[in-house]
Amino acid sequence: MDLYQLSKEIDGILIEATLNVDKDVDFLYKVAGFDKIAKAVKSGNAKELEAAIDFSHKEVKVPSSALKSKVSVKANKVNPITIRIGGNVGGNYYNMVNHTIGFGVSENIAWVLRDNDYDMEKVMKDVGDQGRAIRNDLLAPALKGSIAHELNHWIKDSLHGGFMLGAVQSYAKKRAKGKGVPNVNQTSFEIDSQVEAIRYIKRELGKRAFDKLSWEELAVTKPSLASNFIAWGRLTHAQFDDVMKLFIKRMARENLLGKGLRKKPNYSAIRLAVGSM
Repeated sequence: MDLYQLSKEIDGILIEATLNVDKDVDFLYKVAGFDKIAKAVKSGNAKELEAAIDFSHKEVKVPSSALKSKVSVKANKVNPITIRIGGNVGGNYYNMVNHTIGFGVSENIAWVLRDNDYDMEKVMKDVGDQGRAIRNDLLAPALKGSIAHELNHWIKDSLHGGFMLGAVQSYAKKRAKGKGVPNVNQTSFEIDSQVEAIRYIKRELGKRAFDKLSWEELAVTKPSLASNFIAWGRLTHAQFDDVMKLFIKRMARENLLGKGLRKKPNYSAIRLAVGSM
């Protein structure tokens, strides 16, 4: 069974609703020191940003029992995990084998900041168009979205029988046999978590600002979403249409199709954009 078939079978239990984990997201956002990072980036204070980044790279471990939202309490009862914040976490992830979630500021971004004395104006000049994406990655919408994304994976996996390990193993076996199954970014559970992250972008920006976002601007606001578009742009036209229908339907269900997002991204335009990256 490929993951397109799998996604259709698990859609009913996975993508019916986003989660109310606002308390947990806000709690972890502060524990990680992300609030200090966002504040320093907005103010342009290089010394504050350096201190905030240094703080965020000191690993903190939080047991899932510390989370207070109702759905997190339920997930903790059946699948308690350790949440690793900062340090060498190796990117944002949910590891269903080791029962851990990890998130923190990318080491690549940290190096760019160090090379430019934590001065965002220097960063913008140094890396060009990528500077805007780096800046946005250090603001509340993207940071809170990333936390929500990983919590969503853990909670949905925990409350629906631990399906993700089998799904990922099936995906890996298909790939190893050269069957050309879709990238993991096309799976239902990954789309589900991206939608959860987008909900936090809307929450932080406010409806008026969110309504002004185009698909391209949304990707820049949450740069990890750009990786989805890159992967989707490499699909066949039919596969692209399939995954976009699922993604847009999921966003519409949660009232996340702002005025600038009402038109489906054009396949040719996405492929052209991918070709230039």
